[in-house]
Amino acid sequence: MLRARLLQLMCLAAGAAVFGACEAPARQPATDPDPATPRRADAANPWAAFDPDTVQPGTRAGGLVLDTLHSRDVASGYDADVAVFGGEIELSGRTMIHPDADIARETICFEADSVAGRLLPYMEGDRRRRWFCFEDQAVTAGMLAVPGEVTPATIVIDGYTIIFGSSDEVNRARLVRVLSRGADGGTGAGAADSAADAAREQAVRAIVAFLRGESELDPRLLADTVELHVAPEGGGESRRIARQALLDRDAWRIGERSLLPPEIPARLSTMPGQHVNCRVYSLESRDPALARLPHVGASLQQAPAGSCLQTWNMTFIFAAAPGHPILVAVLYDQWEW
Repeated sequence: MLRARLLQLMCLAAGAAVFGACEAPARQPATDPDPATPRRADAANPWAAFDPDTVQPGTRAGGLVLDTLHSRDVASGYDADVAVFGGEIELSGRTMIHPDADIARETICFEADSVAGRLLPYMEGDRRRRWFCFEDQAVTAGMLAVPGEVTPATIVIDGYTIIFGSSDEVNRARLVRVLSRGADGGTGAGAADSAADAAREQAVRAIVAFLRGESELDPRLLADTVELHVAPEGGGESRRIARQALLDRDAWRIGERSLLPPEIPARLSTMPGQHVNCRVYSLESRDPALARLPHVGASLQQAPAGSCLQTWNMTFIFAAAPGHPILVAVLYDQWEW
């Protein structure tokens, strides 16, 4: 293809491969995050390839559907094609260390394995390995891993964005949830922990949907009484409310402060074992007693993403007893909407 050929000529003229745009030499540099894994050629996954010169929004490539495609000047000052795909997709693989040492210290990236990689779309002529970095690094660190850590995982992403051109920018996506993580691949005790986390995350999503007025609340998700707490920065007030009363959204308040999310479009992220206030924290920093119980941090962020100050954050604390999740307390934090 003419576009791919032009990029190859640019690389030859420069005497070296342009990171993120050109095919790497046969011998990969020592900084490559996974030198044992070969780069995948177009022919290995033809049904996921698309021609940026002819493709139209709504076209399916791999496991996703194209939302928008445009050209723009990227951060490095070069022109690049940018393709944004809609919908969620499940990927297995592992977190990886960004090849740029300066970026690696603060950035979490992910490479799909050889099977899941076939689900990711790519532009014809793009011979890069199927990897990307996450948009919201603070949320990703709480849900999945920290920068510089290699963690096998199965995840769900959305907003998959391809940036292809003479640029050092890389593909990106938003982490929606973590299905499994760890070296055991989700087996044994790790699987039990993951299943319990997944059940609590599902419960949080159901409760948040109720708080947003989108559905009714299953009373079985609530203890006989539930403690409502405001974080210390907000005054530290608390209140105990009976289960039946909490089936009314208006009861989710402490004094004059409503704990309900604003009625504006927002995306929900859930983080087992974490607390969120703009950034991800340990719940121990807010309430050591509550931190001893299983808990899930939840954050609603406006779309498109703005400042982390424009988020609604609440941590949901559950009973430690086995079985289906039972909410015993919540801690409300950050009300700067």
